[in-house]
Amino acid sequence: MSSQYSVGMLAAARSKTPALMSNRVSSSFNRFAGSEPRKQLVSVRAFSGTQHNAESNKGSAPRPSAFLNGKLRMALAIGGGGLALAGYTLSQYSSNQAVKKVEAKSIEPLLPTEAALKSVEMKHQASKAILDGLEGQERRDKIVSLDALTDEEVDAVLRAKEKRWLVESESSKVKVQVCTSQVSSNNPSEDYLTCSGLPSSTGSEKGKDSGIYMFGVFDGHRGHRCAEFLSKQIGPLFKYALSEIDKRLKDIPEDMDRLEFAIKIGFMAMDNTAVSDPIAKCREVIAQGQDLQKLKELVQYGVSGSCGLVAIVDTNTKEIVVGNVGDSRALVGVLQDDGTWKAVRLTEDQTGSTPSEIARIQNEHPGEDAVISGGRVLGNLMPSRAFGNMRFKWPLDIQQEIFPFLYDLGFNGAQTPKHCLTPPYVTAEPVVTRHKLSSNDKFMVLASDGLYDNLSDDQVVEAVAQWYEANKVTKNESAGCLAVKDSNAATHLIRAALSIDWKGTQGSLTARRLLAIPSPHSRRYRDDISATVVTLDME
Repeated sequence: MSSQYSVGMLAAARSKTPALMSNRVSSSFNRFAGSEPRKQLVSVRAFSGTQHNAESNKGSAPRPSAFLNGKLRMALAIGGGGLALAGYTLSQYSSNQAVKKVEAKSIEPLLPTEAALKSVEMKHQASKAILDGLEGQERRDKIVSLDALTDEEVDAVLRAKEKRWLVESESSKVKVQVCTSQVSSNNPSEDYLTCSGLPSSTGSEKGKDSGIYMFGVFDGHRGHRCAEFLSKQIGPLFKYALSEIDKRLKDIPEDMDRLEFAIKIGFMAMDNTAVSDPIAKCREVIAQGQDLQKLKELVQYGVSGSCGLVAIVDTNTKEIVVGNVGDSRALVGVLQDDGTWKAVRLTEDQTGSTPSEIARIQNEHPGEDAVISGGRVLGNLMPSRAFGNMRFKWPLDIQQEIFPFLYDLGFNGAQTPKHCLTPPYVTAEPVVTRHKLSSNDKFMVLASDGLYDNLSDDQVVEAVAQWYEANKVTKNESAGCLAVKDSNAATHLIRAALSIDWKGTQGSLTARRLLAIPSPHSRRYRDDISATVVTLDME
C-alpha cells in the first residue's frame, strides 16, 4: 500500500459500542460485554508466529521467524492482564498455562549466500548516496542507468526471508504446506506476516493440534508500528477470544459461528486499543503537565495505519473463513476437471473506488460532497477500511486538543484532513467471507497489495499453479524450468511479480533492475510485497 495513504476508524468511547459497527453485531457486543469495565489489551512482546522484514528486527520489533528447532509454535502463553474485546473484558489469562506446540516438518530453504547479500547492500549504499541528491527527471535518468543486480544477487534478495514448512493435522489427517516470503521496498518494511494455531470448539486432545490454522498479512502505511502491533496481537488474541466465546455461544448472532464472531470482535478490539484507548491518557499527560515524550508511546500504533487480512483454515470442516480490512487479497487456486486453473477471489478490495464502499461512506456522511474524491476517502486515503490513522477517526475537538502537541513531537500525520467534518470516516470492522473447500481447491494465496500491483488474480494463480505442477513431477523432468527455480511457492510468486515490466513483458532483467534501486527511491517503482501460499491436500 502507498506509504502515505491509509485509513482506519475511531472506536467509540469506552462505555459505548464501537462506532460504525453494524447494528446486528453491536447488539451482540452489548450482550457479550455486560457492564464490566474495559482493560487495555495485553502487549505481547514477541509473538513467535510473526514474520517480517529483517530491517525492522530491532528494538521492540517482533522476532522474524515462527520456526525454531524444526517446530512451528502454534500457540502462546500470554502474560497476566486483561484482553479487551470491543467493550468486553476477558478474564485473567495466566502465563502459567501450558504452551502447546504442533510438530511441523521444517523444509530447508535454498539459503542465499552472505557474499551475495553483502554485495547487494554495498550496491544499494553507493546508489543511494548518488540518488539522494537528485530530483525529478535527473533522478529518474540516473535510476535507469544503475547497474542491474546479478542473477545470484536477485536470488539472494528473494530468498532472504522465505520460510517453508509442513503440518499434518492429527485431528483431520489433512496435510498443509505453508510457504511465506517477503521483499521490502520501504526501510523498515511495513508488511508483516503472521500465523497461529487456533483451538477447536470442543478442545483438542492433549498433545494434538486442532487442525485449525490462522494466517494473516498486515500491510502498514505511514510507518510500520501499527502493522507490527497487529501482527503480534492477533494470534494470542484470537486463541484466547475463542476460548471465552466457547463459554458463551448463546451470545453469538445466530447467523455467525465462533470463528466469524472472533474475527469481528478481534479486529475491533485491536483497533480500539490502537486508536481510542490513548485519548484519555494523552489528555491526562497534557492536563497534568507531564513529560510530553510520553505521548509518543501512547499514539505510536494509532498515528500510523495498516490494512489487515486474516484467513482461518479449518481442516476439520474443510472451510476457509476470511476477515478483511483494506486492500490485501486472498485467492484460492482451483484445478478444474478439464485440467485448467481458475482463480477464486475470497475478498473484495475495500477502497475509495469500490462501489459498495463508496455507497456505505456516502450514506454515513450525507451531504458531504467531498467524502469520496478521486477514488480516495476525503480525497486523500485509498483504503476505506483499515486499522489506525487517528486523524480520520478522532472527533474534531479531540484532534484540536491533542494534535498540536503530537505535531510538535514530529508526527507529521497529526493534522486534520481537509473536508473532515464528521469523523470517523472509515472502520476496522472486517468483511467476513467463507469458502467451502473441495478436492479441486489446491492452494490459497494471501498477499499484500504490492503483489497485485503487478499481477492479476489469474496471473497469481497461474504462477503458483506452475510451481505446484512442477513439484508434482520429478526433478529431472522439471530441471531448468522457471517453475522450480525456487523451492518456495511464495518466493516463486514474488519473482514472477517482479519480472513483469510496465508493458507486461516477463523477463529476469526486470527483476534485476527493480531490485537494484535502493530504498526509499525504490518506493516509486514497487511496494513491499509479502505473500503466504498454503497448499492444501483435501483428498
